[in-house]
Amino acid sequence: MPNPTFTMRRRRAFSSLCLAAMFCVSGGAWSATPNVPSALPANAISSAYGTGWECKRGFLMQAGACVAISIPINASLDSYGSQWSCDRGYERIGDGCTRVVIPANAYEDRMAVRGWECERGFRKLPERCEAISVPAHAFLNDASYGRGWECERGFKQEADACVAVSVPEGGYLNTKGDDYACNRGFVRDARGCTRVRIPANAYLDSAGVSFRCERGFKEIEGECRALQIPANAHVAYSGSEWQCDSGFRKESEMCVVK
Repeated sequence: MPNPTFTMRRRRAFSSLCLAAMFCVSGGAWSATPNVPSALPANAISSAYGTGWECKRGFLMQAGACVAISIPINASLDSYGSQWSCDRGYERIGDGCTRVVIPANAYEDRMAVRGWECERGFRKLPERCEAISVPAHAFLNDASYGRGWECERGFKQEADACVAVSVPEGGYLNTKGDDYACNRGFVRDARGCTRVRIPANAYLDSAGVSFRCERGFKEIEGECRALQIPANAHVAYSGSEWQCDSGFRKESEMCVVK
């Protein structure tokens, strides 16, 4: 017949093992319903991303509770429901919303400083919109800074006016149209566009602003002079110098046998 005392000890040991196993599985805090808080504060809901809770829309978590967001007049909750923003036509000043005063020749723009922007043709000042004075031969641009206008093509800015660009002979308006450039074969100087002088035995260079001597000639004092090539020599690769033939070496201005 089993010993009653021994049987009782075995039952106690088995119960202890079961409790220990449940304690380990629950991460050290046993609960019949894991991941669900035993009690939620007012205006809170269980978190959709795991354990814990979060406040409902229109409430903020403070000291373990959900406190209602104080929304001033002419304001409403934002899309997240965690803060407020002023209604259209109002701007936030301190903890309230004040109506935006839009001056003449302006329109509401909540993204702009002070909540408004000037209409096209007006410049924004601290409290008003000032008309932009556009001179003759100019047009309004879309820049939000600067003078607000640009000169037409063929005119350049001088102070607050647009002055016609004077294009000399041998020149043309540049890409922007506010100055001139010289045609190929001309060089810009104080007189305008001066034709490039090309001496005999020369041609216009690739840039079109100077000349290069033909092969076998060398530039000397603005002229192209023929190379004086001694016997047993030939024009070098550069075209403006000479070098000795194979088997000869240069000595003074002659080519002698090596």
